[in-house]
Amino acid sequence: MLLEEVNILVVDDVNTMRVQIKELLKTFGFRKISVAGSGEEAKAALGTDTFNLVLCDWHMAPTDGMDFLKFIRGEIRYKDVCFIMVTAESTKERVIEAVKTGV
Repeated sequence: MLLEEVNILVVDDVNTMRVQIKELLKTFGFRKISVAGSGEEAKAALGTDTFNLVLCDWHMAPTDGMDFLKFIRGEIRYKDVCFIMVTAESTKERVIEAVKTGV
């Protein structure tokens, strides 16, 4: 798959972060980049498009990144979606939980 064919969903509640991540991805050659400002918006986006990769902030409300990850991994239709958590979270137990959940 070519970089310009990879469909990416960036999920972050901070608009500045969404814009920065999207622009950074463009500089690497990615072209199909959608953004969502919450876990709920991200769930809605999944209903309208097929994504290869999700880049998601951990700390959001009301649906945080871990809840969204669990949603993704709980749905067989999203089993092949790569999920990267973009976060400063460093609590060992929480990071282990994220890895075990499928991040």
